[in-house]
Amino acid sequence: MPSFTAAQENKAIPIKHFFGPLYVDWFKEFPCPEPNVKQLANAKGDKGVAVAKAESSMKNVSSA
Repeated sequence: MPSFTAAQENKAIPIKHFFGPLYVDWFKEFPCPEPNVKQLANAKGDKGVAVAKAESSMKNVSSA
């Protein structure tokens, strides 16, 4: 909480600089579930791409 408050108070630094490290820590603690068949198909069978797309989707929802 203190780092969030500090990030909001310092208008010279975009808030995205706060969320970048937060996302790294979040996904270490709460990794995305294994991709399902549809996600793997959309990623042409690449599990890493499927997971990256899922993480990106989660990040976009949380910043809305």
